[in-house]
Amino acid sequence: DAVVKANLIPSVIMSMNDDSGDIAKEATWVVSNALSTSAPERVQYFVQQGVVPALAEQLCSGDVRHILVALEALDHVLRAGHRRAQEKGVQKNPYVDLVEQSALHKLEELQNHFNDDICRKANEILSTYFDDEDGMDEATFE
Repeated sequence: DAVVKANLIPSVIMSMNDDSGDIAKEATWVVSNALSTSAPERVQYFVQQGVVPALAEQLCSGDVRHILVALEALDHVLRAGHRRAQEKGVQKNPYVDLVEQSALHKLEELQNHFNDDICRKANEILSTYFDDEDGMDEATFE
């Protein structure tokens, strides 16, 4: 909360696009950790600050752990969107379209990554939120 109140999140998100790999990695960790414990309203703030496109860019990293952290963060965003949709009584996850625009192609490419954990996580995100076989934008959660 203190980080958000101090308006540091926009700077952290901008740091994810820093040319220095170490800074981008650390910023991605900060974002992923914050998203993992955030209420849907807080995740919405991160989304409004541009976290989804920044995370999508991290999926192109050459570092396996960095990609996994970015995938986890995207999953946190999509889960929060699912909870938010349930709270509002609507079917559509409000973040699916944004992730689709920013990261879908990269997620699809990661299904063929040499690292099994990356493949598994990309497949999990795609099958959970982007299962279009039945014409739905989002798979049903149990």
